[in-house]
Amino acid sequence: MRSRLAFVLIAAITFFAAAPVSAQESADAPANTSPILLSETEYDWLIRTDAWLNLSWTAPAEVTNVRVTATSNDRAVKVEYPTNTADHSGPSQGGTLSENEIDHTALFIRTTWRAADVYTVDVTISYEVNGEAKSDQHVLTFNETMWEGDTFALVTETATVVAGDDTPGNGWIELDYIGIAPQLWDVRIVADSELGLIHPRGSYTSMHNEKSLRVGERDVARFYINPAQLTAGEDHTIVIETSYKTGDQDNTETERHEIVVSAVAAG
Repeated sequence: MRSRLAFVLIAAITFFAAAPVSAQESADAPANTSPILLSETEYDWLIRTDAWLNLSWTAPAEVTNVRVTATSNDRAVKVEYPTNTADHSGPSQGGTLSENEIDHTALFIRTTWRAADVYTVDVTISYEVNGEAKSDQHVLTFNETMWEGDTFALVTETATVVAGDDTPGNGWIELDYIGIAPQLWDVRIVADSELGLIHPRGSYTSMHNEKSLRVGERDVARFYINPAQLTAGEDHTIVIETSYKTGDQDNTETERHEIVVSAVAAG
């Protein structure tokens, strides 16, 4: 009997001695395995801007098969994904977020002038923890803002035309533009002087490629001066009026520049 009692006491002591170790192991395990969004959830977004938005994530424990999808509550705002994943965005270093790793997922936000002053994008991140599928939701808020500052640069300051020469191509003046604002649209250019000028679109001219100009884009607009009305040695100042829109369809701005066209003799 005494031997059996001793065995029970030893077993009890062993159990209670082991219990704190088990409790410690449980305390070390993260209570929440959800990936953590490190990026801001509110953005000032320029109207009509199409751009990539990178969202940074980390995780308290390893999660796999990470996928991010998003939808906008505004029909004038579209969300797109990298071409290599097509229907979702994944971490740039692969589909796994290791413990305490930081990585990002990319979303392409495409807007139009019809977008509301404030709109939201619902983001869903799905993932697996030890083979169990889970997902979390986040809401991003966008505040539409207008562009402030320079919108474009007109590089052309001077041009020459051979007086009296009706060779094809002579008399066409190219205006060289560089975009500075995120996007100018409905660009209309009018060249004004005492000379008779011809605009390719009738009452105006525009960019060669299309009637818009994006940040960093370089494009040209053209108008025509009849060389027969020019006398060699004369300079003519041409006023260039460039009108465009950066925001909604009713917001047209106009800038004026001057270029000097010199008439030169043939040969």
